[in-house]
Amino acid sequence: METVLNLVEKHCGNDLKAYGDCIDKHQPDFEAPCQQLKLSLTKCAEDNVESVRSVKQKCAVQISSYEACVQTNPADTHLKCADAVKQLYACTHSDAYKEAKDSAHAMINK
Repeated sequence: METVLNLVEKHCGNDLKAYGDCIDKHQPDFEAPCQQLKLSLTKCAEDNVESVRSVKQKCAVQISSYEACVQTNPADTHLKCADAVKQLYACTHSDAYKEAKDSAHAMINK
């Protein structure tokens, strides 16, 4: 059974490498210069990896909450967004997510 990251790498390897290289090149302020590459990687993963699509649907509220917190608190995200991270983690590890993940893996292994 392949992990989500392995599937993303398999289907979006060029996007993943380009985004990683951009982050390395623009540390510590990589958000703005790497934004387009991040969006490209996200779209590729959503289009090609069922488990990514599933978690984005199942945990949309938690993802949105986390993203809003990060936008609002860019300097101290790790302190101000801890609750949002916990809620997102709980969602991605919930029974509903596990069902979606198992279903996606079953489709892949057909």
